[in-house]
Amino acid sequence: MRALVICGGTCSGKTTLAKKLEQDYKFKRIITYTTRKMRPGEVDGVDYHYISQDDFLLRAMQGFFAEYTTLETEEGTVYYGSAKSDYICDSESKKDRLIVLDPKGVIFVHEWFEHQNTKSFKLQYAPYIVWLDMPQEVIMKRAFARGDKPEEVAKRIQEDHHAFIPIRFGRFFDLRVCEEKPIENLAYIIDAYYTLDKKDKVVI
Repeated sequence: MRALVICGGTCSGKTTLAKKLEQDYKFKRIITYTTRKMRPGEVDGVDYHYISQDDFLLRAMQGFFAEYTTLETEEGTVYYGSAKSDYICDSESKKDRLIVLDPKGVIFVHEWFEHQNTKSFKLQYAPYIVWLDMPQEVIMKRAFARGDKPEEVAKRIQEDHHAFIPIRFGRFFDLRVCEEKPIENLAYIIDAYYTLDKKDKVVI
C-alpha cells in the first residue's frame, strides 16, 4: 500500500478529483502542516495541523517533512508541509493516503523515497504520482467558465509551463492524464491503476 499523490496546474481539476477519490474510494487526505492563522470554521487536525513558525522550522531541520513550501502573504511568510510519516500506509490501514502537491513537492517526495536506505522499504511504500496534464484549451475553458480574467489565466498557464518542465521531462509520475474526462470516470481509472500497482509509466 502507498500514498496517492495528485499533481496538476491551474484548472486541472486536481482538488475536485481528490475530493471525489476521498468520497467514493478508499482514500484519506493527508492533513498538512501550516504556520498560517486558523480561519473561522476551520478545525485543527481536520483542515490543517496549525503550528508556530518556530515549531515548523525546527521540524524542518529535524527532517520531519517530506516536502514543504512557503507562500508570501500580507501577514508575512507562511509555511506549508507534509510529514514523512503520513506517506507510509501500513497493511493494516483501512484507507490509503491522498495528497495534492505542486511540482516542487512532487519532486521532493519522489526523491526522498528514491534515497531510502532500505530497498524493500522504497519498493513497498513509494507513492503513486498522478499528473493531470490538461490541454490548454481545457484549462482556458474552465478558467473562463468560473470568471477568471484572460490576463490572469495567461499568466498562470505560463507559470505552470515553467513549473512543470521537470515533471514533463523527468521520471516524476506514474500516470499522466492528457485529456478531459468526466470526474467519475477519471476517479475510477486512477483507482484502478493505483490498485494494479504496475511499475511502468502510463499515459492516457
